[in-house]
Amino acid sequence: MPIIGIVTGSFFGLLNKWTGKGCLYIGIGLLIIANLLVGFSGDNFTMLLFGYVISGIPGSLIFPFIYNSLSLYVSKKSMAFATSLILIGCNLGNFLSPFGMRVAQAVSGTTGLGAPFPVFSVVLIGIAIVFYFQDRMMAKKAAVSEHVSAK
Repeated sequence: MPIIGIVTGSFFGLLNKWTGKGCLYIGIGLLIIANLLVGFSGDNFTMLLFGYVISGIPGSLIFPFIYNSLSLYVSKKSMAFATSLILIGCNLGNFLSPFGMRVAQAVSGTTGLGAPFPVFSVVLIGIAIVFYFQDRMMAKKAAVSEHVSAK
């Protein structure tokens, strides 16, 4: 639902100021919730609608966060190339998503239209866990680096 994404996007700066990297985790968390609601909605239209509405929010948190954080990981000289890679990845993902949904249906063992969404939730939980441990590892390295520099 693009309207909810526009509204959320207008508050990204404020939310990013308050939560920092939390924007990424909030976005992933909402995406997990949306996928679970859609996946388990069955004949419940209200549940499906809530999942659909929530699914419009994460993109307005995750993508601006990625672009805002890009300068932390890429040199200024490589910024245009990195931005292009992100856009190519997004478009490639949109193109390949029907095939991914078919694979997720096969993994779930059913041909139901909602079957891929819980599988995607599991994948997203895995991604969130990887990000969390990567953040912790980077924080520890930064703390060690500060400690060594202080001596």
